[in-house]
Amino acid sequence: MGYNEDKIQECKACIEKYLNWGDSTLWSTRDFESLSNQIFEKTKVSLSVSTLRRVWGHSLYDNKPSITTLDALASFAGYDNWRSFQQSSSPEVSEQEPVLPNNKKFKKQYLITIIACILLGTICFFSWNYYSTNKKASIHYTLDVVRTSNNIPSTVIFKYGQDEQSDDVLYIQKNWDSTKTEKVNPHTRTHTATYYEPGVHIAKLITGGRVVKEKAVLIPTKGWVGLIANDPVPIYLKQEDFYRDSLLTVSEPQLRTFGINTSAQPRFTQFYNVGNFAPIPLKELNFSSMIKHGYPNGASSCQFTYVMLYTDQGIITVPFSQKGCVGKLSLVNHQQLFRGRDTDLSGFGTDLSHWTKISVSANADKLIFRINEKEIFSFPLTKQPIHIVGVGYFFLGTGSVKDVQFSVGAKNVFSDFLVNSTPLSIPKKGQQSE
Repeated sequence: MGYNEDKIQECKACIEKYLNWGDSTLWSTRDFESLSNQIFEKTKVSLSVSTLRRVWGHSLYDNKPSITTLDALASFAGYDNWRSFQQSSSPEVSEQEPVLPNNKKFKKQYLITIIACILLGTICFFSWNYYSTNKKASIHYTLDVVRTSNNIPSTVIFKYGQDEQSDDVLYIQKNWDSTKTEKVNPHTRTHTATYYEPGVHIAKLITGGRVVKEKAVLIPTKGWVGLIANDPVPIYLKQEDFYRDSLLTVSEPQLRTFGINTSAQPRFTQFYNVGNFAPIPLKELNFSSMIKHGYPNGASSCQFTYVMLYTDQGIITVPFSQKGCVGKLSLVNHQQLFRGRDTDLSGFGTDLSHWTKISVSANADKLIFRINEKEIFSFPLTKQPIHIVGVGYFFLGTGSVKDVQFSVGAKNVFSDFLVNSTPLSIPKKGQQSE
């Protein structure tokens, strides 16, 4: 049986769509552990975390997946085995219609009975569905957030409720990751959650498989925060470990002190600055920065780098990589997803071994992305008022940042690590205009 790489990618896409965990290049070890458990529960086949990481390109491995692995993935995606998945594009053979007795009177009565049953069943179904839907739609749900501190990690208290008595089970999903969903008590109307990473997280109140309320959860920082992705709790860096007078940076030798092998199993090095400047209207945004990937070897050879623009309604994720890896990129505009496999994101491919200027700016009715002043991508701006409240930098491996600047027109709103700037009065919180 041949290995069709396109079919493997298609199978992975089916699984990613089903899981709805967001960009798979950002999946953590914990995500792959959850996927391994789900595959075993459904197929009774155990695929190790390391195997799944190799299939999804998180570990360097040149060999093709085994047929056992492919059978398990296809089965998890809803097919009998890998062969049936490969043949899934073939037209299905329709089942043979039953032969009625060769009796005209019997045929007539038989057909009338069937039609009557179908009509009755249809009426009952739509009547119940209409009643159930309208009953649920008439219930008003609430979801409020109380943040207990501005520290990282941060504890958040959710206050939720409904204006009518209902036996529906309620769940709260902390952010985009559906694995971070917990069943909550409908009577206490209070749920406490801990957020380990800064940013803007869209929490969801869910019942009956549908989202009935959403709330943006802002987890701010005190100046710049650096951390290394790790489950279940990130590795928090001291400011002296990543903050320099002229840039933010973490080196590969530093990661080794935490027992991280950047060549074999790289982690995301992350820098955040959230909630430290006045919100900037997205339609007036001018943002620019210099970035550099620090370890383009081994499993980090694609130089995956993401710049996160946090808004009061979610995230705009701007991806970068080596040119040969752009097919694995995903650009996120809040609920809108542009995948490299079905969108031309080739402009986001560049050599990040050298300092590279990236910028995002609003012009008329669209948001424009540039590398070294060259326009590479754009999408229309929504008419909905959205404001930028922070920025994050994610490097798979290591990386550096400098020349961070946000402005509205000619007015500087926030800047840090500018090459020709004077020393900042509050050196670890960036510069904000008065």
